[in-house]
Amino acid sequence: RFENDDYSQFAGTNYREKSGRDEYQLTDARIFDEVCEALKDDPTVDASGISVKVHDGIVTLEGKAGTRMEKRVAEMIIVEIPGVLDVRNEIVLSGSTGKGDDHSMQAQH
Repeated sequence: RFENDDYSQFAGTNYREKSGRDEYQLTDARIFDEVCEALKDDPTVDASGISVKVHDGIVTLEGKAGTRMEKRVAEMIIVEIPGVLDVRNEIVLSGSTGKGDDHSMQAQH
């Protein structure tokens, strides 16, 4: 994450785009990258079972988690990422039935 907005001049067009309110919002592609990196870096979350989608700053998590804590931690990590407007946590526990057979992290904007 870049704390200093001066960095955006070097980051290219995928870093930020200007919104109508003269504020900058991270693009969905950039948010996707940040979410995937954060999930992979957290030792309490097995990101291999989680699928990430981002649309208009809203992150949807699907897939399977081993414990309720892992499911909650995944959501808590993402809420802190700049540009994330909301998180839809559709992760199910490994023993549960439901969707989530896609184990890859693929962006859908």
